[in-house]
Amino acid sequence: MDAELVLRLVEELATRVQLLLVEGETLDIQFARRGIDDLTEPDVIDMLWKKTGVLYEFAGFAGASIGLGTINAPLIEKIATFCGQCGIAFQLQDDLLGVVGDESQIGKAVGADIREGKKTVIVYRALQNANESQRAELLSILGHSDATHDQIARAVSLLRDLDGIHYVHDLSRRYVTQALDDLADLPSSPNKTLLEQWASYLIDRQF
Repeated sequence: MDAELVLRLVEELATRVQLLLVEGETLDIQFARRGIDDLTEPDVIDMLWKKTGVLYEFAGFAGASIGLGTINAPLIEKIATFCGQCGIAFQLQDDLLGVVGDESQIGKAVGADIREGKKTVIVYRALQNANESQRAELLSILGHSDATHDQIARAVSLLRDLDGIHYVHDLSRRYVTQALDDLADLPSSPNKTLLEQWASYLIDRQF
């Protein structure tokens, strides 16, 4: 393997990628403490990309670069973009599982994100559609670590009724569809099929 290529990938991981990952985790914590009206859906998506998408993107970039022996090829950028889009889809699915998942499969309490006050796209969408009463009720539960089981169930019901859950379910699939478009120029191969299957798995997984 070319030493210059290895050093270039290590430099990318140690600088840009790590910095963006830290920024994404920081934004996730900061958003939980900010008012929902101070955020937009693109703000939340940007946070998800920095939190996970950038790492997936680097994995695709590094793998393709090593395979082709260069970092300068259009195909590499397409694979990297594909992986980055899949990273966002993964996080959106993760948010869904945190609200409607099976605790025995996901390994954490359903509703934990609600108690932590995470400003997910699910929450953002629901609040956009809520009337004054529904908004007040949802915000009275969101971010309260001592919220009861019944309160969490009520919050989940509101998130579902106000289109938050369905919207994000569809949104995660749109990101995967966009990602698969980036693979269109790749020649058919078992490896391409595996990437396509992996993308579908990310949004169908239950843990």
